[in-house]
Amino acid sequence: MSRLESDNGRIDSAISLARKSKSLIPRINNWCRNIKIDSEYGGMIGEMGFPTMNYISCSQAEGDGAMDLEWIATDFIIDNCQGCKFHEELYDKNFGRDVIDTYLQRLETANAIIKKKEQALKAFNDKIIELVQSGEAKNTEVSIYRLLQKLNDDGVSFEVVKHIFEATNVSADFFTLEAVEYISLFLDKEISPLIASSIVTIIKHDRVKFSSFVKEKVLEAIANGTEIEILVEIVSCDLLVLEKMEELLENIIHWYFDYQSGYGRENPFDDHSPNIILFIDTFRKWNLDSFEKVIKKCLRSKSKSVRINTVVILDKLFSIDNSIIKNFILELIDAWDIKEDSYGLSADVVIRTTLIRTVDTDAETLFKHLDNKFLKAKLGTKLEIIEFYREFINNQDFEINKPDYISVVFDKLVSTIHENFTNNAHKSTSRILDTFSRKNPEFVKDKFNLFFAVLLKAIEKRSTFIWYRNNLNENTVTFNPLEGKDYMTIDLLENLLQHKIDDIGRIISNIITVTDDIFDILKIIDSIYITRDSDEVLKTTLIRSLVTAAKKKKIFLANSLPYVYNWLIDLSSVKVRIEAIKFIKEMIDIYPESVPQTIYDLLSVLIKDNDLLIKKYAIDAYGEVIRSSFEKINIDAVKYLLEQLDNSFVIFHKAIVNFVYQIAEQLSNNERLELLMKLIKLLTLYSNQSEIDIDFCKTLCSKILYLSKEFNPNHNVTKVVIIEKFILPNCYLDDFHDAKSYIDMLNDLKKEDSKINSYWLKVCWAFLYRYRPHKLDFVTFMNYRKEFYLEMLNLDSVSVSSEYECIKEGLKRAIIYSVEDFEHDIIFTINVLNYFCLHEQIVELCQFINDNVPRAPILKSLFKVIDVSNGVSRNELNFN
Repeated sequence: MSRLESDNGRIDSAISLARKSKSLIPRINNWCRNIKIDSEYGGMIGEMGFPTMNYISCSQAEGDGAMDLEWIATDFIIDNCQGCKFHEELYDKNFGRDVIDTYLQRLETANAIIKKKEQALKAFNDKIIELVQSGEAKNTEVSIYRLLQKLNDDGVSFEVVKHIFEATNVSADFFTLEAVEYISLFLDKEISPLIASSIVTIIKHDRVKFSSFVKEKVLEAIANGTEIEILVEIVSCDLLVLEKMEELLENIIHWYFDYQSGYGRENPFDDHSPNIILFIDTFRKWNLDSFEKVIKKCLRSKSKSVRINTVVILDKLFSIDNSIIKNFILELIDAWDIKEDSYGLSADVVIRTTLIRTVDTDAETLFKHLDNKFLKAKLGTKLEIIEFYREFINNQDFEINKPDYISVVFDKLVSTIHENFTNNAHKSTSRILDTFSRKNPEFVKDKFNLFFAVLLKAIEKRSTFIWYRNNLNENTVTFNPLEGKDYMTIDLLENLLQHKIDDIGRIISNIITVTDDIFDILKIIDSIYITRDSDEVLKTTLIRSLVTAAKKKKIFLANSLPYVYNWLIDLSSVKVRIEAIKFIKEMIDIYPESVPQTIYDLLSVLIKDNDLLIKKYAIDAYGEVIRSSFEKINIDAVKYLLEQLDNSFVIFHKAIVNFVYQIAEQLSNNERLELLMKLIKLLTLYSNQSEIDIDFCKTLCSKILYLSKEFNPNHNVTKVVIIEKFILPNCYLDDFHDAKSYIDMLNDLKKEDSKINSYWLKVCWAFLYRYRPHKLDFVTFMNYRKEFYLEMLNLDSVSVSSEYECIKEGLKRAIIYSVEDFEHDIIFTINVLNYFCLHEQIVELCQFINDNVPRAPILKSLFKVIDVSNGVSRNELNFN
């Protein structure tokens, strides 16, 4: 099934894996008293009580981390626990015993295979020795035999194989049948490329030497995916009976491209196996029915890699014969029905890529099959077809060469715009059309009426949905499709409907940017009389489309003013008035010279409107006036805005604070100080609330400090008050990101004033030791912990020395809690102290660590730093 269908499958899979990992923890702990498992719980899965990350280690070895605990625990036990003298089993029913038993069974099987091969090698060696000693072999053959015997030496070198390969090129006659059979035993070695090439060279020279034994080894190698590209040169279509040839073709397709090893590094469409493609094409010409039988079987395979390889091979054959894919179009489309995982390459994407190429040869057949499939397809397949249409419609070559089909696909997408195929709004048909119309506005230039009708239907569907939602708990005779759905699902469905309306609105906006009928559109909007909710949604969506289009097409802004006046005084809808105010704000921002003074005067009235939302958006718009055209404002309106800082509505406070810089520049000194006191009063008010608005408080702090620095003669006093009363307490907030944002603010302040160094250092140390480090914190480039330690190097030794007691206490607590977790922090701290030559403090810390932390192998790096630093510091102290 398509990956595009939804994230539910991935979420279910992740939950299942997390649940399994959690269930294994007791059995793993029973394996050994020394084993240690640390789990992290994050996101939705973590809230369900299941781990999202697991780390395994013990007192004698450090392991790995992954979500799949079974995977890392298996490797850890096999690599570290066998023969460990510290192993102490807690209970015989444990995970480790099962792992070791399975491992030993596999090892036994592998050893049996190795033993069988060794017996075969011995038999051949004995036979070669007998031939050499009998004197029947020629001198050249004896030389070859002695060279071949070196293949069985331990650590056979590349040079030996290279000499064999060179000998085959000099004269393949030197190699007898026995020699070829002996060489074929080494096809599974790392030296197999040259071995395979040597065999191919000999057999191409003398087909008689392709004995049944050699044939068996070659077919085994192909079945195992070994050097197929080389060996396939000696495979002919009459080599085996038909059934076995079909099986051989399946094996070749299976190993054609190892997508696992190629993940993230190779493109499966790269031309990397021409010999395989040539053989498959030969097979096709030899027996078309068998070829089609195998290809269709592989396209139905549940193995994603087999489907990928099959499609890529068809794509390669398409370059040879462009009619070849025509016979498999239906099977390629049906392959979208097969469920695939969410990792690595996607077979669905590979199929889409190949089908796109098919359009050049037989578009009519392809679209016919897609239409028929779409009518009865599963959801995932429908999504893939929609995605195919998206790639097709955005292909510039098709836009030039097949404009008729672009129109066909566009109409197909429009016809499906009201279907809810996906829970992801970004993958919806409406979003695809929005993207296309934005890139190709001329294509939709004359389609306003079409999308106006589409918008009407979308709004109608939303209205119906709202009715169902509002009557969900009512005893109505009408069937309610929302019955039985949870509130999260209902909210999601409602959001999708709204996203669809927004997408269609943006499409109309794209039309407006190129249309010649702007006045007709304005008249349509103006003529919408609001009698119900759907009318309001329609009118506001269309006005919003105008606002979006205004950013691209300034010319119609001034012409829209008469209609904007009407919308501003439309007492039947607050939302229409709000959209009109947003339109005016956009006009002031991008086209201020077109805005008459009457609009500014009207805004100065609207900021006093009785409706709070109208008032809020009018203040936003008036703020744009203050920022861009201060000479056009009404000074009484500015004073009124400043008075609003004293009322109790937070929406006004936030709106006005956004442009206090510009207001302050136009005030007298006394008025500026009065404004500063108002802001401090606001900061005090919001900081003392039970639920603090962190972002707004941070904004207020920034505004106050800036205005104080510019206009306040007692700025240093104000700065200290703001830091100690408002910034420092927020550096200890429970939320990680909120606390860090205030620490970062303090960091910016200390760059301007070194007196703040001690403030920053104190909260920084407290922050570092409040959160347990992640395993990858010091591997990730410029992680926050690294940033803090590197920033400490910009301080002065006096500041670091003055806060040493804070550093020492934090480190001691961390060491007692878990020295392994804070190992890198300890190393970085000692390096910082080394940088400032604080030798007495280094000696004290090193002594504490030596006294309280055992020298376990896992802490080798830590004690190496401690020993060196301790020695250097003691020498420095003794020298001084």
